[in-house]
Amino acid sequence: MSEVGAAESPTPSRIKTRFLILSDTHSALPDPSNNPDLPFSKPFPPADVAIHSGDLTSTGKPDEHKRALHLLKSLPAPLKIVIPGNHDLTLDRKYCETHPTLYGWRRPHTEQDLAQAHHFYTNTDATDAGIIYVVEGTHSFTLPNGAKLTVYVSAYTPEFCDWGFAYPREMDRFNASGEGMPENPVRDYDHKDIHDEPDDNQCMVMITHGPPKGILDETTRGEPVLHCFGHIHEGWGSKRKQWQDEKRHSVATRKGVVERDAVVETRGTDPVVLTEQQQESVGYIDASTVKHGVETVFVNASIMDVHYKPCQKPWVVDLMLPAVLTGKTEDPQLSIHVARDPGAQVKEDVHGDGVC
Repeated sequence: MSEVGAAESPTPSRIKTRFLILSDTHSALPDPSNNPDLPFSKPFPPADVAIHSGDLTSTGKPDEHKRALHLLKSLPAPLKIVIPGNHDLTLDRKYCETHPTLYGWRRPHTEQDLAQAHHFYTNTDATDAGIIYVVEGTHSFTLPNGAKLTVYVSAYTPEFCDWGFAYPREMDRFNASGEGMPENPVRDYDHKDIHDEPDDNQCMVMITHGPPKGILDETTRGEPVLHCFGHIHEGWGSKRKQWQDEKRHSVATRKGVVERDAVVETRGTDPVVLTEQQQESVGYIDASTVKHGVETVFVNASIMDVHYKPCQKPWVVDLMLPAVLTGKTEDPQLSIHVARDPGAQVKEDVHGDGVC
């Protein structure tokens, strides 16, 4: 892999890191002809991390999972973080137990169906390609470029038309209070004195299938540097949001789905320069100046449009991530090798408590 993230950073403690972000591909594959007139087409620029925010398939059938896996393995990044979405039915065991024949399934889901679906994304072939399949919780990674990445992920969205990975619409699933509190709530950002260094153990990136309320569909928790999602196809785009003092209210926020003319796309200094073809095939945001706990970049990366046509681009976002401290002793029970490119290595630290 090319030396993505190797450019000089403002301080030795921060490393510029590139993210390639997709969602809602629904088994579609990019056009192989490198046609710049087709939004979902190769080549994709190399990245340090690829993210897929769910809806890998249409209804979770085996041939759909095969196509989704083919897409994921082709993404040029040593680490590929993947979550399911409401359409990935056979990845949601509880759903399949209570909804055995919905959405094109003419027979009840079998144990073999469910095991096979999970196996697609967790077998040795997938993990050797750098694929990390997660449903909910907090995960930390040591990247080949020397950066530390901590993410919170959740595949769950409010119940809609009996699809998968759903929770009751009246439930506050992501806050650590109230009845029905989930095992892995989002922890609020720990605000410090303005002169303090940011806490590198807090979540820098949030990956959910659904959008935060009011943005590209507003969130008041977590305040990551980057929040990736999909689910609402017509909400494709990006938005940079500033948080206001300790109240963390939004500044100049539009309610509802952001219109196309409100899409933010900026081109700055890249760690690896995008070719002309790559600039046509992705949306790009230079978020290297975004301050953790002060601003958040939101990205709806739905590839499908409202008519389920792959007419929308993936996104590329550059962030500054904390560098791994040299000489730090790691707990071998929390650090496992999960992916390998030639000369590249990714480690994952799994936090079972799900707290950033």
